Amino acid sequence: MITLFFNNKLSQKIILQCSSNDSIITIKKLISLKIGVCYKHIQIYKNSVMLRDSITLKDYEIHDGASLEIIF
Repeated sequence: MITLFFNNKLSQKIILQCSSNDSIITIKKLISLKIGVCYKHIQIYKNSVMLRDSITLKDYEIHDGASLEIIF
């Protein structure tokens, strides 16, 4: 299990625990449960690059304690 930190433009911080083998679409669904927004409207960015839904966190080399940006 790894812990990820998500920030958005409204300075809200979301903390999420997940597996490094989870895909981005799975992460979006977990975030949508916490914030109440449809997962289809969530975009996740790492270093200003939008992450694609079918790729896993491990493939993007996202590790424990990483901070990502979300836009919804």
